[in-house]
Amino acid sequence: MKAVIKYFFVVYFIIIFPKYVQGDEIKIGLLAPFSGEFSNIGKSVFSSARIAINKINNKNIIILPRDTKGNNLETLKQVEELHNQGVRIFIGPVFNKNLKGLDKFQDTYFLSLTNKVLNNPKNVISAG
Repeated sequence: MKAVIKYFFVVYFIIIFPKYVQGDEIKIGLLAPFSGEFSNIGKSVFSSARIAINKINNKNIIILPRDTKGNNLETLKQVEELHNQGVRIFIGPVFNKNLKGLDKFQDTYFLSLTNKVLNNPKNVISAG
């Protein structure tokens, strides 16, 4: 069920935000904790995203996974790196505490997997 929901969100981003597509490639950043205490969550998110991409079956969609380590500073570092590479669509971060500071990327959208919506930046869609 979770994979189906994530699949629809990826499709939503691809249809709604075509101006963020550079050339034929659609780059989507994936922000999750792939190491540390919450690495099992990160692996699950990555697997779900891969299932969704396989279902879409479009070779032009590129998922760029980055390890946030469940840390806000690491999240901002990874977003900055991918933003400089032209990524404007992100799946993640997973935790609400990692949303702080994302509002500085005003031309970027984040599909956060948290269910908390209090004081979230305007460019964050909560889908938890």
